[in-house]
Amino acid sequence: MGDRSDIDYYGQRINTAGDLSNGAINDPNWNGRADAGFSLDSTKIVYWQALVTSSSCGGVNPLQCPVSTAQGGSNYRIMLAKRTGRKPTKPADIFKIPDTIPWATPFPPGAVVPVENTLAPGNYTLYGKAHGFANVTLTSASVAVRYSNFSDDYRHIINGYENATSYVKPPNYYSVHVDWFSDILQSGAVFGTKKTSPDGFHAEIDALVNIFSANGSLTTTIDGVEYLQPLNYS
Repeated sequence: MGDRSDIDYYGQRINTAGDLSNGAINDPNWNGRADAGFSLDSTKIVYWQALVTSSSCGGVNPLQCPVSTAQGGSNYRIMLAKRTGRKPTKPADIFKIPDTIPWATPFPPGAVVPVENTLAPGNYTLYGKAHGFANVTLTSASVAVRYSNFSDDYRHIINGYENATSYVKPPNYYSVHVDWFSDILQSGAVFGTKKTSPDGFHAEIDALVNIFSANGSLTTTIDGVEYLQPLNYS
């Protein structure tokens, strides 16, 4: 944690202790979650983890679901890392936040929510910074693109087409269906393709339960290595 690319520092692991066994500090089935917190004297870090659960394991997945070793069989656990090489520091002063922020949009009581700027449905042309172009068609529910020798750097060149249409499935407005057609060819520094099956790739996912299912295939190939869509119900 703690990446700072401006000084070429890309963080360090705080859970390296352990033997990778079930329930160990570095058990790979326990996944670090967002927003760790530092103690005021900077000597400790508290973070939380979630255990992999179905549908990300078990069933059609090659990874079997592990049995939780946490108290009460919980799928969550709180971790405390002690920075043994650090001496306590003086807590930083709490700074005051001004009522007016120069880069923010004022929103006093009774103000109307501003209209979000979006591209209107229609036909557009995007020109590559190096050469070529892409013809784009937008509707309220779909985007279609046809690339013609499109490149931003002379080294990566894209040809082909791709279009996708999405819609929700009432009464469950968290369930989204996508119809996807793709036949993309990349040449130059990298050779790649992105292709759907002849009758397209048709996927559904419920955002609340995060279960994926699809008909058809979507295959990306980069320099001879194939990448496939997730398994159904995984």
